[in-house]
Amino acid sequence: MVEPTLTALPDLAAERKAELLRYVQSFYRRSWDWRSQKFHDMWDRDDRDYHSIYDPQRAAEKEDWQEIIHTGMVVTNVEVIHSQLYKTVAAPNPMVETEAGPAGDELQARLIQDCVAYQMDKAKFKVNFYHASKESVKYGDGFIKLYWEKVEDTRRRRMPVEQTPEQVLDTAPMDSLMGQAPMPSPRLQGFQFQNVKVMVKDHLAAKYVHIRDIFPEPNTTAWDKILHRDKITYGEIVRNILNGSFFDVRGDLENVTEGEKFESDLQTIKYELGYVDEPRKLSKFEKRHTIWELWCPIPRKWIQFDIPEGDQAEELVPAKVMVASGTVLLASEENDKFDGEVPILKIPYIPTGETYDMGVCDL
Repeated sequence: MVEPTLTALPDLAAERKAELLRYVQSFYRRSWDWRSQKFHDMWDRDDRDYHSIYDPQRAAEKEDWQEIIHTGMVVTNVEVIHSQLYKTVAAPNPMVETEAGPAGDELQARLIQDCVAYQMDKAKFKVNFYHASKESVKYGDGFIKLYWEKVEDTRRRRMPVEQTPEQVLDTAPMDSLMGQAPMPSPRLQGFQFQNVKVMVKDHLAAKYVHIRDIFPEPNTTAWDKILHRDKITYGEIVRNILNGSFFDVRGDLENVTEGEKFESDLQTIKYELGYVDEPRKLSKFEKRHTIWELWCPIPRKWIQFDIPEGDQAEELVPAKVMVASGTVLLASEENDKFDGEVPILKIPYIPTGETYDMGVCDL
């Protein structure tokens, strides 16, 4: 096997990035096509039943004198059932209790319990679990994403100003200069405001994810390959580029504008609920881009783009791949968190053994 030369490495990396981009695009399109054949219409019907909206197709077939009033009890059933289920899970305070073992330490167990309670509170777990569990009762499945959120940013802070080393030497006693006594500590001269990098967030995060924004591999029951569709601002993309988390794709995204338009699988129910896509003028860093976040095993060569061809390059490793606006590769990295598992938790209501489970609207 011929080793790639240094001049060939950029071409090899670019080729592999293009392959990975096509792989993600194919995954999304294949999942979307499979899902839209059955589930999109079913979810539209579930949404209409929950919001007591009469089926517009059936309404169009009726005469003017015939009633088109929705008389279902879906919303009542969903709310009553969900309230009981949610209270069962979320009512205990704290939600997670720890107890020392036979040779354990009671104080250590209590500290662990308090730490878990603090992180769940910071993550707003109960709020996000409320939405995900209600969606589970309604559609049959709900989804919640759990991850560690760590954000650094530049902030203006009042910082102490001390003597410089030269000033310390000028004011040091002779004994210190001769090595017969320790050098004095720098004296505080005052304070001034400076821009410093600080940790803004460093805690557990929970995020409710709508069922329409989760794209599984068709006909799966394992849910070990998932694409999460989300929207983030251009400003957030730039911040991640500057700290090295994303590839520098500013030239590809700078002039791309998506606005707040609804995705095609959401347009029908959004319009029926009265939402209207009203585009407005957005600042550059306020623009929002659709992000595809794929969690699945991929060849190592699609993470380490300069690795030579061979068995090691083809080895499958758990990974997270991000694509912006469907056309630009943002990031590709090994998923070393949560033991390489997908950080999106699926909450079923009535398990069916199929890809999607059964909810109240299906009964």
